[in-house]
Amino acid sequence: MAHGLLTDRAELESLFDELAAELERLGTSAEIVVVGGSWMLWHAHRSSTRDVDSARRIAAEIVEAVDRVGARHVLSSAWLNDDAAGTRPQGLTTEERPRPPRRRIPDHQPATEPIVGSAFRFEQLRAL
Repeated sequence: MAHGLLTDRAELESLFDELAAELERLGTSAEIVVVGGSWMLWHAHRSSTRDVDSARRIAAEIVEAVDRVGARHVLSSAWLNDDAAGTRPQGLTTEERPRPPRRRIPDHQPATEPIVGSAFRFEQLRAL
């Protein structure tokens, strides 16, 4: 994470693992819908990004945990942000429901399609 840049999937996984531990300590969870440059980095279609954009709003009580993780790695306070939440289609819900079997996302899939994951379900995200 040189100079505040995230440069590969392993760094993103490490940050989300740390965030999951912080949230578990607080007795809460979060759902992050990864989009944009960080989605492209996750799939090795981009060499770096400065932040992780979520298309889902990040609750105020989660921000402190996000800030603690970022500070440990000298990342900006907005390393994980919900700036893309305004692009989320109205009416889209994320309540728990039976999920279809997991599938590998093809390399040619558009970078605008989000990955949906929870801080406690990143083992599923890793399987993609």
